[in-house]
Amino acid sequence: MIGLDLIQFLGGIFGGFLSSLVFVFFWEWLRKPSLRIEWLSNDETIVEVDDAKVRFYHMKVHNDGRSTAENCFLTIIFSDYASEPLVTLNPGKWDANPEPMSINPPLQKTPFFNPSFLHQIGKVSIRAHSSETFCFLLKYENDENCYGFNADNYREGKLKSRDRRFGIGDYMVKFNIDGDNINHYSIFLMKNNGTSLDDVSLEE
Repeated sequence: MIGLDLIQFLGGIFGGFLSSLVFVFFWEWLRKPSLRIEWLSNDETIVEVDDAKVRFYHMKVHNDGRSTAENCFLTIIFSDYASEPLVTLNPGKWDANPEPMSINPPLQKTPFFNPSFLHQIGKVSIRAHSSETFCFLLKYENDENCYGFNADNYREGKLKSRDRRFGIGDYMVKFNIDGDNINHYSIFLMKNNGTSLDDVSLEE
């Protein structure tokens, strides 16, 4: 009887410990962040650059979870339709973060690229039930090409870059987000259909 009582006693302890452990894991899973990436198809951010109209294409990242997605680092990977990588943009530029530019008056009157800012623009924390946006692509009016966009545009001092140029055709775009407590990615089919500012579309 003593042996049976001991087994029952230890079984109760183990069962309680296991139940507590399962509850902790379930609670942590329940309150973790949950990200969702959406193309802002109706966003028409159009500016004039050197007398040419340029449209900037944006994505929105929603946190549908119950806690903040901490220090989300953005990487953008463009691939051909066979999923062979063509261009990797790293880091991405979150809209909420400042441009990596400085100015030192009176010696310098025009802004210049400051690489020390790169660690700031590549990360953002997304609170629960909120969202953040970023630009990943731009297109000039009457240009059949579109161009990837990230922090390197500021480094190069230009919007058009041959290294991130995409002609008419279909491409795959992977948006990868790595945070302190979240890892998420979404893949979209990108179609560049012509020379109009509206000729780029995305499908998940």
